[in-house]
Amino acid sequence: MIEADPPTAADRRRAAEALREARRAEAAVRRHSVNSGVIPLLWGLLILVTLPLFDLVPPLAAGIVLAAGSVLASLATMWLARRSGAVRPSRRAVAEYTRLIGGWGVYYAVLILAWGIWLHFPRSALLVAPLAAAPLIVGGTVMWLRGRS
Repeated sequence: MIEADPPTAADRRRAAEALREARRAEAAVRRHSVNSGVIPLLWGLLILVTLPLFDLVPPLAAGIVLAAGSVLASLATMWLARRSGAVRPSRRAVAEYTRLIGGWGVYYAVLILAWGIWLHFPRSALLVAPLAAAPLIVGGTVMWLRGRS
């Protein structure tokens, strides 16, 4: 059996520095990943800002603003995805993102249908907007904070 020399103080310092560097690199990968939470936050804020416009301005104008905002958010989403193209998210991260977006899509469809059928009263978009945006904002914030830790 070969016995190794005990680690020296210099060895411990080098190992500690290598570990810190690995942690910094891991944090940078999480920050620049598509799964960083920025995309759900972007779409949640778009909904939060544009949906109340249907109560505040003529519906045609609100629809135009929503459509323009959606085009800009789509372009920003494509830019963010392309920017992080070298960073492949883990299967767990993809599953988490898919659950967030898929779950929100079902929730949003039910909410909008309920709003159109039962909840449509004056200024109801002001109530529905935070309800519609909340899952994306909360989920995106959790993902963003996790990427910063």
